[in-house]
Amino acid sequence: MAIKSSDISSTGTSLSNENVTLLDGQNGVSFEIPLGNFILDAEYARDGQDLVLSDSHGREVVVDGYYTFDPLPSLTNELGASVNGSFVAKLAGPGQIAQAGTTNSSLGEPVGAIETIEGTATVRHTDGTSEPLLIGDEIYKDDVIETGGDGALGILMADGSVVGVGPGSRMTIDNFVYDASSNDGSLGLSFLKGAVSFVSGKIAKNDYDDVDIKVPYGSIGIRGTEFVVDIAEDGTATVSVIQGAVATTVGAAEVVLEPGDLVSLSASGLSTVETISVEAIRARYSKVLDAQKKTQVIKDGREEEGGGEDPAAGTNSDGQPVGDPESTPDDNNPGNNDASNNTDNTQVDLPPQLLAVEVNLNTEIVGNEDVSAQLTDVALSGSIVVTEVPSSDPPPTPDPSFDFTGTDIDDPFTGGPTDDVISGEGGNDTLAGEDGDDSVTGGEGNDSLSGGGGDDTVDGGTGNDTMEGGKGSVDILLGGSGDDLIYGDHKIDLDPTTGDDDTLDGEAGADSLYGGGGDDVLLGGEDNDLLHGGSGSDALDGGSGHDIAKYDGAASDYVISSFAGGFDVTETTTGEVDTLENIEQILFSDGTISLVTFDLSGTDTVAEGSTVSYTVTLNGATLLAGQTASVTLGVTDGTTTGADYTALLTALGMAAAATSGITLAGSTLTFDDTVSSISFDMDATADGIAEGSESFTVTLDGSSSSSGVLAAIDESSDDVLTTITDGDAIEFSITGDASVAEGSSANYLISYSGTLQAGETVSVIVDIADDGTVPADREAFLTALGTAVGGTSGVELSGNELVFDHTANSLSFSLDALTDAIVEGPESFTIGLSGDDAPNVATSIDVANSSVGTTITDGSASGAVWTLVENADPVQEGDPASYTIEYTGISLTSGHSVSLDLALIAGTADAADFVESLSQDLTDAAALVTGVSVSGTTVTLSDAAATSFTFTLPVLVDGLSEGSESFSIQISNPQVDGGSNGSISGPASVTTQLVDSAADIIT
Repeated sequence: MAIKSSDISSTGTSLSNENVTLLDGQNGVSFEIPLGNFILDAEYARDGQDLVLSDSHGREVVVDGYYTFDPLPSLTNELGASVNGSFVAKLAGPGQIAQAGTTNSSLGEPVGAIETIEGTATVRHTDGTSEPLLIGDEIYKDDVIETGGDGALGILMADGSVVGVGPGSRMTIDNFVYDASSNDGSLGLSFLKGAVSFVSGKIAKNDYDDVDIKVPYGSIGIRGTEFVVDIAEDGTATVSVIQGAVATTVGAAEVVLEPGDLVSLSASGLSTVETISVEAIRARYSKVLDAQKKTQVIKDGREEEGGGEDPAAGTNSDGQPVGDPESTPDDNNPGNNDASNNTDNTQVDLPPQLLAVEVNLNTEIVGNEDVSAQLTDVALSGSIVVTEVPSSDPPPTPDPSFDFTGTDIDDPFTGGPTDDVISGEGGNDTLAGEDGDDSVTGGEGNDSLSGGGGDDTVDGGTGNDTMEGGKGSVDILLGGSGDDLIYGDHKIDLDPTTGDDDTLDGEAGADSLYGGGGDDVLLGGEDNDLLHGGSGSDALDGGSGHDIAKYDGAASDYVISSFAGGFDVTETTTGEVDTLENIEQILFSDGTISLVTFDLSGTDTVAEGSTVSYTVTLNGATLLAGQTASVTLGVTDGTTTGADYTALLTALGMAAAATSGITLAGSTLTFDDTVSSISFDMDATADGIAEGSESFTVTLDGSSSSSGVLAAIDESSDDVLTTITDGDAIEFSITGDASVAEGSSANYLISYSGTLQAGETVSVIVDIADDGTVPADREAFLTALGTAVGGTSGVELSGNELVFDHTANSLSFSLDALTDAIVEGPESFTIGLSGDDAPNVATSIDVANSSVGTTITDGSASGAVWTLVENADPVQEGDPASYTIEYTGISLTSGHSVSLDLALIAGTADAADFVESLSQDLTDAAALVTGVSVSGTTVTLSDAAATSFTFTLPVLVDGLSEGSESFSIQISNPQVDGGSNGSISGPASVTTQLVDSAADIIT
């Protein structure tokens, strides 16, 4: 099966050697023809056992042996739109047209008739005959009905169903079975393009499931009475419900629509349901609904007259319903008795002061009278104007401008020399603004519009319009919907090198835009457009669809270069430069060049150990069979090295091997006509090295193409910068001694975990906080750090910030606790770590090991010496016992103290022998000495001047003859504040003898 083309096509395209793909899916065998909407628009023909498809662009597809299949396969495109085999057979016909004189009896029973028609429409019967459709023509099962761009018609089916067919439509009646006695039957329709409306008849009312409508991407089931189907050029069908309900199906998905709902059936399935007003639907599809409404009125009229619902029943030879009263004139439909001047053949009795005349609206003179002042209020019917005949008084002065609104028929009008507002409304109108800044609107119908001189706005509206901006003006020309011809200057231009800077916008439809002279802006809008800038430096934007820029010279007369988003075309002789955007082909006098661009997309951020994806896309024209386009890729390291990601060639090789239509040579990808994109993956290596975020750039470095194709790189999408986020971090910690004695050294270790990449550095801030110490109690901290750094390679000190390179991951240092010969007790300080992330490496601090607290134990405490002295021994009852505690050694400093515990050991004496308790005696004595305090039996010295303390124990005379007794004073637990121990010199206790008083001695 091959796609072929004529030797010379309208676009210069060659489609030879293209393969049609034979598919065998769940729905049976089908042929895929990868040419977009070609299968929806093409002309079908049978040539023996082969199927031949062709279109207006000169493309031809021959499916060899198509008619050898049973049943006939469907035709699909690459998007999934489908034309089933039975419809293909009807579109192609039998291959041999019936002989002249064949009667309609061979077509079977008629299933409906044409009741209303506007413009052109044709029907092809199953015998291969084709004919234009007229009112009253009968329609048969399997007929293919097509309307022109200006065509619309209404069909009344035998069961009372009404089908409205809009402009540019193609449909067939697949099936019609109807039993009038029971209202049983079935109805099947297929639509390929255009807009159709449907009002259900008795078949649907009897059983909704008996009506089935097929569209390119799905089907529609009738669940109601009135709806519209609008099929776009790509086969997307939009269903809008006016009354009742409709079930839409694509594959296994189904959506039921209610009034006001609309949904699209497309390559991507069913769209989201949108809801608008029923009035908006009627306004949107007024053309097709008008044909439907007229047919419905005819049907209702017959029912009222008892004529039933039989199509074409009660019509005369002109196709008009029999018995319809003749039209009568009213204010909006005046006429006369002259049929040659009155196409409606209506008549009206005119008052004597009114005159009906035929007027050429290109002039302001009627019957030798100037009626320009009345043209804004005239009533028109065809080319008939009813106007009051002026008296013999001088004619009124004409208005300086025209405001003209036409009717639904074909209106000619030419404006005056000033600023006119001209609207053709319906019909195929011829409107000219002439001089002045005019606004010319064609409305519906196929109009011929000319702005003339002045800065004009010309809007073609719906229909296939021809528009001219005129010279001597800067014009805005809007094509509206329909396939329009738009000229910035004049259609026939005697001097194409001169002109004005016009704006031409084709809007919807397949338009042809000719800028003429001047620097023009040409906007193709929707669909497939032809843009010809003419002289001057023009801006051409094709919009959506497959658009062609046309140049009069040969390709060698121009230089084509690319820029971000489009191409520049420079004429070598004049230096004029056109900018082209959204243009798929350039048509020169000696051939066609297809324009394609490459772009690159991909992920911009990826974590180590993950995958990043990139896509190279070929945009612009669809390559033809045998054509290729190539692009070369490269990769540039930013902060990465090649070891941090999958090699580019490896990634491209794997992707090319898995993608049909792509070949790889070195780092150059070549696309053939079957493929438009390729995706490839690169892995970001998890290397376990702390290195911070890294980056590299994948680039499109160059392009090339085969003959007939110009490939360029879209400069706005020619590279992707990808950043690899590091999964590895550096964590700092510190360990060290919890205590150190005065005169010794405390040792510490600062280190980090993880591996640092060569060339990277990390840092940490080290601080010391004195708790109970003063700087004089320890070595200067920064001095200690500096000494350690000086002996360690790979570590530097800046202030209190340690900087490590990849060769060092730790630093050991010592801090001396100084001996100050001061009694002061334990002291403490804390060394801690802090810091933020390095510029390129993520760093953190181990919370559990972020600091070390160290206590200095006081080495001077051993110099705190206590001595206990007994002042009298023995002691007689009634005399006091006296003792002195002496403190010698290191002097006390302010804020520090020493203490000593005392105890009274009664021995053979008892408490009754003493006047007071030891605690009281100590307290009484301390009150007399500065720097001495007593708590219980603990004596504390807190002043350097307090070096001794004397206290007495008064002894009672008990009057007993008891002999000698003894007791002891004991000292213990010498302390320096903070917990250090002092020492005791000499005995820790003394024993005192207590003798009776003289009175108690028995002689």
